[in-house]
Amino acid sequence: MRRIELLIEQLSLVEHILEARFIQERSTQTQTVIDKGYRVGKALKETEKLVEWNICSRKSG
Repeated sequence: MRRIELLIEQLSLVEHILEARFIQERSTQTQTVIDKGYRVGKALKETEKLVEWNICSRKSG
């Protein structure tokens, strides 16, 4: 009976470890998405500025 109790405890610990790893992986994936979204947003803003500059220079030129 004690052996079964020990196995249950070990399984519980493994479950918690797996949950922690899953949460950590999701956190890493989320941060990657945030970082890439930031970079895309920054690139879009730069592109908008270039387009505006091109339009203004065509109008004035």
